[in-house]
Amino acid sequence: MIVGNKMDLCFESKSSNRMIDQIVLDIGKLADNLEVNQFLISAKTMDGIERLFQTVTSMILKDYSRKQYRSVHMVSIESMLLRMILMKRVGFYFRTMIFQHFILQRTKLPVV
Repeated sequence: MIVGNKMDLCFESKSSNRMIDQIVLDIGKLADNLEVNQFLISAKTMDGIERLFQTVTSMILKDYSRKQYRSVHMVSIESMLLRMILMKRVGFYFRTMIFQHFILQRTKLPVV
């Protein structure tokens, strides 16, 4: 996954738009060659943030479901994410999305 931040600066500077366009194009080609997702975001304006975190969450859940029968430990995704939140290993926005998904919607995943 390739994430390009500070995209809000692209629109502030008119003089370097051609250079920025070329960089974005090159990164897009790299993402295509590596067969990975590319996200252009702005943490300042929050543009693209929700789509990024939805994709990351989806990737985590897909990976979790692929590995659920291979795991030896009895750990639920909720407790793992809650541990990450308590250890402050995820940012505020991601914590908010986790709480919305698992607590407000009361979505339960099977225990591995």
